[in-house]
Amino acid sequence: MLDIRDNAELVMPPKPPELMRGAGAEFYHIDFSLSHQLQLAGAAPPVPAEEAPRRKDTHARLRRLRKIRDTEETGDSAKVLKGMQQVAKDKAKGLTPQKEEKTEPVKVSVVM
Repeated sequence: MLDIRDNAELVMPPKPPELMRGAGAEFYHIDFSLSHQLQLAGAAPPVPAEEAPRRKDTHARLRRLRKIRDTEETGDSAKVLKGMQQVAKDKAKGLTPQKEEKTEPVKVSVVM
């Protein structure tokens, strides 16, 4: 705390102006958009092709998704998935596939 009592010669400096560069709200308001940065750099900002928002085509999106799903079902992955589902169903019913008999490995003798 500054004690200013009994000090008649004390002169308070004037309050700084608030609109100085780097002061106030403008100090924190920085425009990082491409057009503004190009303007600061001295280049011409790009001309936007279309300003109108494009309407979403939900039907085209659904067709694409169905097409992807259909192509996945026709591949080898569909066969594997179908087999796995069958095994799960058999296991749920209590039907487990019989294990193959253990066979001795074939011994190969090399004659030179």
